[in-house]
Amino acid sequence: MMLFAKLFGVLPTKTILQTPELQGVNWTSRNKRWAMQPDVRKHIFRSARNTLWCLLGCAIGDLGAIALFERVYAPDGPPRELWTMVWIIAMGSGILTSVLLETCVLWRQLGPREAFRTAVGMSMVSMLLMEVSMNVADYGMMGKSAINLAILPVTLLAGFLAAWPYNYWRLSRHGKCCH
Repeated sequence: MMLFAKLFGVLPTKTILQTPELQGVNWTSRNKRWAMQPDVRKHIFRSARNTLWCLLGCAIGDLGAIALFERVYAPDGPPRELWTMVWIIAMGSGILTSVLLETCVLWRQLGPREAFRTAVGMSMVSMLLMEVSMNVADYGMMGKSAINLAILPVTLLAGFLAAWPYNYWRLSRHGKCCH
């Protein structure tokens, strides 16, 4: 309920206003959406940035694997019998490259061992959501396991929008993020 109120600027009832976490909040602000808590805006942008890093890593592996299969089975692409295998390999390579990218990003801050541990401990739920939604969007628009530059932005947007709400919830609820 509070997440809904934070995101959409819904004014809570007086009983909710009396909770300690909402004491001193300026409810008369012109922009009520951001007046709920100062951390809401920070969490939205931080979770979006984290999701973009994850998207970059997942997209490199996922799209790279699909492109490799397209090249091997050129000009028609992989046969229909191999589509499931192509998507499983693409999702696995996407998660692997995301973990490698996160390890490289965190290397200086945490050192090699802790960077790898943090990268592996990232939310696999978020990465799986991203990978599945990218492949479903790809299949829904192309009808096969293929990459087309015209649908690539839509595929990436689907992956981002699938994982971002979970990453926001994880950051705001548990204070956990990978960067």
